[in-house]
Amino acid sequence: MPEPLSSDSLYQMLMDALNVQISGDSDGNARLMLGVLDCLPAVNQVCYTVYAYMFSAIVAAAAIKTSRVSATVAPCLNPNRNNDKI
Repeated sequence: MPEPLSSDSLYQMLMDALNVQISGDSDGNARLMLGVLDCLPAVNQVCYTVYAYMFSAIVAAAAIKTSRVSATVAPCLNPNRNNDKI
């Protein structure tokens, strides 16, 4: 890719969004983060999606090798949604 996935300003926006997240409001927090990612060009959004999918596939494969089920691995990936049904 000719440019990084996120610019310095977008990185700073993501860090600011992480600092203002409200515990217990997982839907609001998700909307906040997705709103920041909407600032990216479409190509970069696709790349982020692909990398997130690849990361989750790697974690799932490791979970299978270590006899962990997705229900025990999922809270590690998104601890704010611990109480949600998977």
